[in-house]
Amino acid sequence: MALLVAAQLLAFSSAWAAVGGGGNTTTTTTTSTTSGTTFTDQFQTERVDTFLTRITARINGGATVYDQSFNVAFGQPAVTAAIAAAQAALNAAVEPDPTIVGPTLISSSELLIDTDTDLVSQLLNHIETSVTTTTTFGPATILVGEDQSVPFIVDAGTLNINTNTHTQSFFDRLFLTTDTYLTSQTYELVGYPQQVAAVPEPGTLGLIGLGLAGMALWRRRRTLPHRTE
Repeated sequence: MALLVAAQLLAFSSAWAAVGGGGNTTTTTTTSTTSGTTFTDQFQTERVDTFLTRITARINGGATVYDQSFNVAFGQPAVTAAIAAAQAALNAAVEPDPTIVGPTLISSSELLIDTDTDLVSQLLNHIETSVTTTTTFGPATILVGEDQSVPFIVDAGTLNINTNTHTQSFFDRLFLTTDTYLTSQTYELVGYPQQVAAVPEPGTLGLIGLGLAGMALWRRRRTLPHRTE
């Protein structure tokens, strides 16, 4: 470093003399610092699933007797309990209990509802330091000090030698992108009323009995032999 500064001083002194400068050049020395940051980035993506599950129950050819939605996937306890409640609603609405079909998946959709990217880690990998020297003949103004934030006036006829130390920091960063999806599904249960045969009233039963007895008597008379005198 000392040899480099001496060589630069000699070169500039020679230049100064060549343009008519005197031999009594005043020399000043200053220091300054600069810094920089280099990032090496990596990216990851993860998926988050959310659900909206709807359970409905209706009577075949009739009204809907149950309709509830839940923010969980099909098969979770809350949905299982909802299916049992829908079956109970169908049984309560139809006498006798209907034949129940389902739950049947009747609609399903998947939608990306949100994307969010966050810096999840930043690690210092290493630091590199370098030193440079600059010379300035006055009159001039240079920047010295920390982060070269302080103005310094180099007077006319003065040679300034400034030594700058530069620090470069290298970081590894990780960014995480979260994609949130919503899966919406509707399951339906249908109750089919049972076909029940009509039961005859007591008066109707009596008439049917008399008719059967008359038919039996008629058939018996036809089968008896005829008497001849």
